[in-house]
Amino acid sequence: MLDKVFQEAKKAYPNVYISGHKKVWEISIFDDEDSEEVDVPHTWQLIDAVGASFRTPEREGMLLLQEHRPGCSAPFNHWGFMVAKGEIRKEQ
Repeated sequence: MLDKVFQEAKKAYPNVYISGHKKVWEISIFDDEDSEEVDVPHTWQLIDAVGASFRTPEREGMLLLQEHRPGCSAPFNHWGFMVAKGEIRKEQ
């Protein structure tokens, strides 16, 4: 599955690839407003690998697959799915 979304994220770069949506309860910060169910996208994006963590020689010039799951506040970095920035530009 990760290989498929990796390929879709490469096609969408620099934009995000949305693999679906999930309903999540959004709680209002105000007492007089009701909570509501909203659709949250499950997104995947290629981001700068150095910016995702820290600088190493292996991460220089690389893009990393990052996942944002509905209901999770922290993104997931998939370090096994990296591609050189120059390779993406050649494909487009």
